[in-house]
Amino acid sequence: MPMLASPYALMMALGSGLASAVLFASVIAGTTLALPLFMMSALPIVIAALGWGTRAGILASIVAGAVVAAGLTGLSAASYLANIAFPAVVASHLIGLARTEGDHVEWYPLGRVLVASALIMAVLAVIIGSVYGYAPEGMLPRLAGMFAEMSRAPGDTTPIETLRVQYEPVARLTLRMLPVVIPIVSTVVLVLNLWLGAKVVARSDRLARPWEDLSAVRAPGRLGVAYGVAVAGTALPDPIGLFAGPFFGALSAVYTLIGLAVIHNVTRGAGPRPIVLATVYGLLFLIPFAALVPILIGLLDPVFKFRDRRRNGPPAAT
Repeated sequence: MPMLASPYALMMALGSGLASAVLFASVIAGTTLALPLFMMSALPIVIAALGWGTRAGILASIVAGAVVAAGLTGLSAASYLANIAFPAVVASHLIGLARTEGDHVEWYPLGRVLVASALIMAVLAVIIGSVYGYAPEGMLPRLAGMFAEMSRAPGDTTPIETLRVQYEPVARLTLRMLPVVIPIVSTVVLVLNLWLGAKVVARSDRLARPWEDLSAVRAPGRLGVAYGVAVAGTALPDPIGLFAGPFFGALSAVYTLIGLAVIHNVTRGAGPRPIVLATVYGLLFLIPFAALVPILIGLLDPVFKFRDRRRNGPPAAT
C-alpha cells in the first residue's frame, strides 16, 4: 500500500480534502446541481483512501473539515466529519483489508463492507436524533403547517388552521418515516460513492484489491435475524420504535442492494435483460415501495440460492 510519506500521496490527500469540502459546501448554492454535487462529497475521500491508503483518506478528511469550518461553521464541519468523512474512510479501509495465507490473499468480504456501511449510517442517525432531540410530536404542527401552505392554491379562502388539521396525518407519517428513510438514502449514497471511487482508482491501476463481480455479493449469515429484530422493533412503543427505525432502514437498503445484485446475476446473458433492469430501476425511482421486491429476493436468496440455481441449471428430469 502506498505510503503517505510520498509527496504525490500528500498532494492527493490535500487536493481530495479540498475537493470534498467544495462539494459539501455546494449545497448552499441552491442550484439544480447542488444536491447531486453534495451527495458526491465522500467521493474524493474514497478515492484518496482506496488509491493512497487509509492515512491519505484521514488526512483528506481533516483538510476538508478545516476548510468547511473556515468557510461555513464549526457545526457544519462536525456534521461533515461525522456523516460524510468518517463512514467513507471506514468503509474504504474495510475494502482494503486483506489476510494472506501463503500465496493466497483473502480480502474482506464485500457483503460485510456493505453491512458495516449500513450499520454506521444507522448508528449515526440514532446519535444525531438523540443529540438534537428528535421529537415528532413537537415538530408535527410546524410540518403540517408547511404542507398546508404549500398546497394552498391562490385565492383559496380556506383557513390555514383547517388545512393544517387536514395535513396532520400526512405530516405524522412523514415524521415517523424520517428515521427509516434517512439511513436508506445515506447508505445507498455511500455505496454509490464507494463503487464510483473504486472504479476511478481501478482505472488508474492503483486499486490494490482485484475487481470483483458485484452481482455475486452476498449478505453475511444471520443478517436476516438482525433484520427481523429491527422490523419487530419498529412496532414497539417509543423510544425503542424510534431507535429501531434507522436500523430497519439501513438493513432494508442492504437487502435492496443484495436483491438487485441477484437480479443482475440471474438475468445475465438473457435477451430481455435491458428491459428487465430498466423496469426494475424505473419502478424503484417512481415507486419507492417497489423496493419490497428486491428486499424479498435478497432475504430469500440464502434459502433458495437463486444465483447457484442459475449457474448449475435446472435439475435433470426424472
